[in-house]
Amino acid sequence: MNATTDSAYSQLEEFFIEAATEGNFLLFSLAYNSVDLAAFVFVLYEYLITFDDEVECVWRRKFTWARLILILNRYIALLLFLLSITPLIPADNLPG
Repeated sequence: MNATTDSAYSQLEEFFIEAATEGNFLLFSLAYNSVDLAAFVFVLYEYLITFDDEVECVWRRKFTWARLILILNRYIALLLFLLSITPLIPADNLPG
């Protein structure tokens, strides 16, 4: 890594520590969700660039248990990432 990357990581680390120690739940959840969103975008990008290979190697061949496990692994992981990027809503901000 270079000095610029190290500086960016240290600033991000300070941001998380400050948000967590000050008890600022909204700020901490925003930062946490941003990291989850970045991970989701990375996984989605990987799925999109390898989809044509997946169609050729998995979907156009005879069904086997190994293929089923591969499909379940890929798409359950994507579903879990989708669920993890839903925003955290504190109970005191709910209407009613």
